[in-house]
Amino acid sequence: MATDLTTAPAENSTEWIDAACRKFADATGWPMDFVPAGCAETESATDEAEDTIVGWRRAIGDGQQPIGDLRIEVSPDQSCLDSTFMAVTELAETIATMVNQLATTSRSLDSQSQQVSTLLDIGLSSANEKDVAATLQKLLRATIQLTGFRSACFFLLDPSTNRLNLRSQHHSDGLVLPESQRDLCESTPDLDALANGWTELRRAGSYQAERWLPDGTEFGYGVAVESESAPIGTLWVFDRRARKTDDREIQILHAIARQIAATLERVVLRIDSRARHRLQRELEAVSEGQTHDYQGRINSSACFEVASRCRSRDQIGGDLCELFTLDESRTSIAVGDACGHGIPASVVMTGARGALRAISTTTIEDLLEPAVVMDRLNRSLYNVTSPHQFMSFVFGILDTDAMTLAYTNAGHPAPLIIRNGKTTPLASHGMLLGVTEDATYDHSVHNLQADDMLVFFSDGIIEAMSRNREMFRYDGIISAIECNPDGSAQEVLDAIWREYESHSEGGGDPDDRTLLVIKLTADDSTE
Repeated sequence: MATDLTTAPAENSTEWIDAACRKFADATGWPMDFVPAGCAETESATDEAEDTIVGWRRAIGDGQQPIGDLRIEVSPDQSCLDSTFMAVTELAETIATMVNQLATTSRSLDSQSQQVSTLLDIGLSSANEKDVAATLQKLLRATIQLTGFRSACFFLLDPSTNRLNLRSQHHSDGLVLPESQRDLCESTPDLDALANGWTELRRAGSYQAERWLPDGTEFGYGVAVESESAPIGTLWVFDRRARKTDDREIQILHAIARQIAATLERVVLRIDSRARHRLQRELEAVSEGQTHDYQGRINSSACFEVASRCRSRDQIGGDLCELFTLDESRTSIAVGDACGHGIPASVVMTGARGALRAISTTTIEDLLEPAVVMDRLNRSLYNVTSPHQFMSFVFGILDTDAMTLAYTNAGHPAPLIIRNGKTTPLASHGMLLGVTEDATYDHSVHNLQADDMLVFFSDGIIEAMSRNREMFRYDGIISAIECNPDGSAQEVLDAIWREYESHSEGGGDPDDRTLLVIKLTADDSTE
């Protein structure tokens, strides 16, 4: 006998039961009727019919409520003890059992489908919800709707105090929580939930229940709310009955806990994103002000060429490269490298730059003694930075009338003078800036000629590592210059930078790096 009993029935529909009755009648010749529950008129009419009696009846239900009856009616003169009728009723019992099972399964599937749909709606709505309090209320309300509990609440963990604070609650019958703050040091049931993922509280036989269960409740179930890396809080549900929690309710509670965790993580990400964007804008503003462009600050008629490049490891960094015209023949040169990277190094560099520019506004006589300038820079930096913050620095005065370079070096990589293919490093004169307040500095004076080149750089150039963990060193700079002995300042700088980039490719994150090339040019005044 082929039937449609394997087809899942639709909610609140009994057409499939009627179809099963018709197929039973076609197969056996005995009519089977389905009488829905609550059909008093039909039942009354059937009971009062004189030409038939109910020979067999079986109640049908979905596991929670009755659906109706299956009946086989016989005429008064038919014997219900007839062997044929007995065989038919045995088959009818089997059909009734199958109908009961299908009805129960159908209701369970409908319930699960509704739960999944509700959880999906909650997930979609909470993902777009910006009001955290409203989202938590929505989730707790759904917790009560999807389970048999009467009250739900969420406690948020404050890691700095090891305390849980009540952040949201939803009650269907006015329950009042006895403890809105829970100190984890007091062995609260929340500690068990966070340690094990869940916990139960029963008033009967529990010394903790009197303190932690709301008045009038007999049972509580707590679930840990946690992210992948850390606990966030606990979700609690309560009931006035001394009951058990079934697997379906447990799955729902854990799903809601995950949704709460995801909601709060999104809030943290939004706050973090806003903070990052604000920092990004601030860094961009600082970076725009941290230009190393010397154009406009030296005479266009200066008897030398200048090319420079300054790149930071991060958006802002600690390298400094400054040139200022002092008068028609003299130009100050300042190249420095603050310790560290990023914002901390930029703070040190900015302090040194501010002090240098303040000094540059004084009379020219104050700038013509490089050692005096370095001493003032050191004292300024020492007073505005922490002991662990310092800076290497080179300060010099290029005089194109006298064709000299007077300079002082505070622990910076030695600049190079290139003349006719010969390289001469410029010696250092003292310790790093900002280390001690009473550091002293000396200075040197070098005579220059037309076509001489001065090359300044930070350690980000010479200490750049290759893939094989070899440094670029002075040799890399000298090699690049030897390949371009007659090049302009810009051509020499480009050659050095190409060699540096080729060497450091695949060698790891670069440091802040600065390169400055100055080439003296022939002029009637120097002949």
